[in-house]
Amino acid sequence: QAFLHRVEGQQTEAKSFAQKAVDAEEETTEAFHELAYHTEDLEEKHTLLSKAISLTYEVTGARMERGVIRLQQGKYAGALQDFLRVLEKNPHHPEAIEKVEEIFGYFEQEVNRRSEDSQAYVDRAKAFESIVRFEDALDNWSKAIRLSPKHAILYQGRANTHAKSHDYNKAINDLEQAIHLDSEVGDFFFDRSTNWLALMRNDLALEDIEEAILLDPAKGEYHLLRG
Repeated sequence: QAFLHRVEGQQTEAKSFAQKAVDAEEETTEAFHELAYHTEDLEEKHTLLSKAISLTYEVTGARMERGVIRLQQGKYAGALQDFLRVLEKNPHHPEAIEKVEEIFGYFEQEVNRRSEDSQAYVDRAKAFESIVRFEDALDNWSKAIRLSPKHAILYQGRANTHAKSHDYNKAINDLEQAIHLDSEVGDFFFDRSTNWLALMRNDLALEDIEEAILLDPAKGEYHLLRG
């Protein structure tokens, strides 16, 4: 009914019906999506669209709209994920294609503008990784590392990309460098442990996960891996 009211130009009635559906705990994608349409506050609209998506994961319209909001908020990585998800369902979606190109154009501009800032390359590396262009992602991680060779987290980032491309030995090498720079981070040992497991080196994996637990015993995922 909310949608019919909107089509007929009765915006107030449409919003009222959508709000009643949500208040009555009729948690449907359509109700949250419709209410988002009538909401002007970007953060609230984002929350409503996220709820709609959580109820029907494959919903394209809400993802497209949330991606546009994320762009307006400067959340380029999140926007890219939404647009790519839309393209998985509809590879020829013209607006999604345009937005993805816009985002990569933004990352290119940022790299040109901040050529001495490692974070610009990190952002572009993550963007390339999200579209499974691992070689381009690795190239940008390496550029970030050349600019900030003492930042351990950058080696972990490149290691994760190596792991996604199934190059576990290179991932381990990067994690060893991360640990060399900062041996107090449990996640570095946890990540190396998962790579050892991929190489069937259970003994070394166990050593690393035990070290991760010593460093951060509250992390449940560490205990799950050891179990």
